[in-house]
Amino acid sequence: MEFAKYNIYIAALCETRFSDSGSLNDLGYSFFWSGKPEGERREAGVGFAIKKDIVTTLAEMPRPVSDRIMTMRPPLNKDNFATIISVYGPTMTNSDENKEAFHNQLASVLSGIPRTDKLLLADRRLQGEDRKRQ
Repeated sequence: MEFAKYNIYIAALCETRFSDSGSLNDLGYSFFWSGKPEGERREAGVGFAIKKDIVTTLAEMPRPVSDRIMTMRPPLNKDNFATIISVYGPTMTNSDENKEAFHNQLASVLSGIPRTDKLLLADRRLQGEDRKRQ
């Protein structure tokens, strides 16, 4: 209801903590998520909340990459697209191995984006407590 109240069309979500990947429809929005497999500890999770009238314009549904990266590619007009990436980057308390794996995966995603697309990267690390530390 908050999304509708503020007339939000697309919201990148983090800390969804749902298992696997999936979608559901509720209150005029479609929710898409990407998380860890069932049975594994779910500390992250990313996704999108998209107003239903925008979902109908998508040539492809949001694509789960991992529990920390999900992409979508909405049309801007007939021949132009945006690529939006919902990212939940590992914090400093994660192992160097986890951080490196995440950055390699993100680099791979970024290298596959058409150069003509507008790029939006939504990273939860730019919010809340972590912002205060920067």
